[in-house]
Amino acid sequence: MTALAPTQAHPFPAIPATQMPAQRACLVRYCTPLINAIQAVWQSISHFIVSCFFAMLRCCGFKRAALLLTPTQREHCVRYGAQEIAQRLQRERVYASEQTSRQLPGPFVYQHAELGAQHICRRPVGDVVDQIHIRELPLADLQVAIAHFQGHRPTMEDDCLLGFFNLPINGRIIRDGKLFGVFDGHGGDAAARFMRAHLMDELMFQLQAFNPVVLSDEGIWNALKMTFVRLSERFDEDPSGTTATVALMLDGKLWVANVGDARTLVVDAAGHVEQLSADAKPTDQRFERGVANRGGYVLFGRVNAVLGVARAIGDHEIAGVSARPKIVVTPIPSGAQIFLGCDGNFDVASTAQIGEALHAHRALPTGQLINNVVFSAFNAGSTDNISGMLIRMS
Repeated sequence: MTALAPTQAHPFPAIPATQMPAQRACLVRYCTPLINAIQAVWQSISHFIVSCFFAMLRCCGFKRAALLLTPTQREHCVRYGAQEIAQRLQRERVYASEQTSRQLPGPFVYQHAELGAQHICRRPVGDVVDQIHIRELPLADLQVAIAHFQGHRPTMEDDCLLGFFNLPINGRIIRDGKLFGVFDGHGGDAAARFMRAHLMDELMFQLQAFNPVVLSDEGIWNALKMTFVRLSERFDEDPSGTTATVALMLDGKLWVANVGDARTLVVDAAGHVEQLSADAKPTDQRFERGVANRGGYVLFGRVNAVLGVARAIGDHEIAGVSARPKIVVTPIPSGAQIFLGCDGNFDVASTAQIGEALHAHRALPTGQLINNVVFSAFNAGSTDNISGMLIRMS
């Protein structure tokens, strides 16, 4: 299946108005928005038609063996073989890099928040004052700071997790495991709170189940997959859902698991920025295919014309949504900064912009720096809840 490419260029060449005939200048001015709108609608309709076409083929029996799986079987699929897992991990890292290369700069401009005002941002409407909530945790080998800001939204639906654990595997204790997560809820905060409360316990259970003798990449990969799937199945409080970007430090490696459009990025000591997660956009060909395989369709850039992400925890009422995360692994980078953020940051900034700001101001304390990033995203026009976590390695 081939996804349609997004609109790339203006339908008319850029010609100074002084060089245009009056009729053509009028045409450019009034017809261009209409043409762009028609193109956007046609792209959404085309995605819908393609999804329905492949769904029809499956119903008629034209399917590969893999397509015979039910949506539930797809969610619980376990992969074996070190080589296959290594290839999948590398492929996801390439996808994340390619997505980064396509991002355009946003209106984000790094600014210093007014610390004397106790991390307070003022909304431009009325006299409502919201506070950016900051938490800092200095440890022996890293520093962590978290910032939350409700922003323009009437409620706060983001949540986060910071946890530490020792993992017993076949009589051996693997020490100093660290787990970080940022959860961006939608339709309420219940799913995000559920992830914060249960992710650690479920992950430890799955890590032991898939690594009964020795810890391996294959076992960790499957454990992360099934942790997200099982938590999504267990969550049945209401029809809400959440995206999640999770970073696991274990046995010398940094694992990143992601559903939705929250992101994790790393900035090394030299300032090189790498995005370690890929946004699960329904219009992305591989995610669109997954939506169709699970009984959904993509219309107007959304799953079943409702949800703007193809992967999430919860959202059980929307067919086609998967809780299986995309996973990347890399050695734990010495001297690097790791940023986990919800899409409230990336609605107004590219990965490169956030990474460059973190590197340029790395001399600041982590709490002050993450406060400034969230403050800057709000001032750049972000209308969502804004949450970010900054981890600075020693």
